[in-house]
This record gives sequence, C-alpha cells and structure tokens, in this order.
Amino acid sequence: MRLLVDTNVLIDGYLKRRPFVSDWREIRLCQVIGDVELWASAKSFTDIHYLTKHALGSRGAQEAILNSLDFLNICSIVNSNQAVIICYKGFH
Repeated sequence: MRLLVDTNVLIDGYLKRRPFVSDWREIRLCQVIGDVELWASAKSFTDIHYLTKHALGSRGAQEAILNSLDFLNICSIVNSNQAVIICYKGFH
C-alpha cells in the first residue's frame, strides 16, 4: 500500500511532538517491515523546513529532511531527486 504522508505528520515525526510521534513511529514501522510505501509531496519540504528550523535550527531541519529521503518517496512532476534539490537550494 502507498501512503501519502501529510506535511503535519512529517513535522510531528521530525520534532517528535507528543502525542503524535507514537503514530509516526507506527507508520514508520509499517514502512520498515514492508507493509507500506511512504510518499510525500515535494512542496511539503519548503513548509517543513520553515516550520522546523525554529526548533532544530536551519541546518538541523535540512539534515532531518535529507535523512528522510532514505525512506520517503517524493511525489513531483519532475524527477524526485531534482525536485528536492531545487527546493533545497532555496533554503537559508
């Protein structure tokens, strides 16, 4: 099954926000054991960076996003790697 993960769910995971982080961990466990594929919109990442940089710092937010590319598939109208790189260059 493919799951399109909402921006807010990703933010909950990145920031480990309670009580929602437990739901995020369940979703990730399903992905790790192969029950689901996780997808996110390329546009989500600019919002995620903006909202998480206050808690994690700009570099921390960037690292969290980059680390998530190991398990997230990116929905985009262009090649997924290109979409993230294009968005990433605009981060301050």
